[in-house]
Amino acid sequence: MDHGEQPILELRNISKRFGGLKALEEINISIETGTVHGIIGPNGAGKSTLFNVITGLLRPNSGEILLKGNPLSHIPPHRRIPLGLARTFQNIRLFKNMTVEDNVLVGQHVHTPTLILSIICGTRPAIEWENKAKESANTCLRRVGLESMKSQFARNLSYGEQKLVEFARALATEPELILLDEPAAGMNAEEKAGLLKIISKLRDDRYTVVLIEHDMRLVMEICDQITVLNHGKKIAEGEPQIVRNHPDVITAYLGKGSNAYAGTR
Repeated sequence: MDHGEQPILELRNISKRFGGLKALEEINISIETGTVHGIIGPNGAGKSTLFNVITGLLRPNSGEILLKGNPLSHIPPHRRIPLGLARTFQNIRLFKNMTVEDNVLVGQHVHTPTLILSIICGTRPAIEWENKAKESANTCLRRVGLESMKSQFARNLSYGEQKLVEFARALATEPELILLDEPAAGMNAEEKAGLLKIISKLRDDRYTVVLIEHDMRLVMEICDQITVLNHGKKIAEGEPQIVRNHPDVITAYLGKGSNAYAGTR
């Protein structure tokens, strides 16, 4: 990031309570454009709650979220997508009886310029948009290595491939910031290696990626910065090597006598 460039995402003193449970407590995170930022921590640390707050599925009890310097707090989830924010989910949410291509085309709806009536009647603008949308969908599938599978039904793909379809659908919304919730879960070693290449290429193209991930090898290899949560609090943050050797991280997340490459689940 150039000196003085504004962070793409800022979380300022974000807190979220569920009754008496403090799921997030005074969380401050600044994420730079064109970087890969990891969010790690044990189960129940508040990682998914943090993603849900960023995307608007949950409203924080206090604090402020800024996307490119603009506050998001009062913007509903569906209005955050056209602003450049996309996400995938820990549990796959695909239309299993639709083709791979059609699943990705769903992500294009936020940029649909034509009226529903024009689409139904098959007007020239609608046809032109449809062709453009398919071209864009194929580009997204090419990014994740699944263009050759575009005509297959999503239900016929492996679990790892289905996660990549969801990734491609997120890319189809034309985001600047992509939140990936455990993207490597259920993937074999070959698929994880492919995922690393995809994320690395996105960073090269100035996308910003924030990921929740339990595979510590993947986190340490791909992330520029890592934030560690435990019991809703930020206990460490910094470059992988710093976080890996942080005593609070070793104690709270990895266990005493362990190291960051041991991996946990």
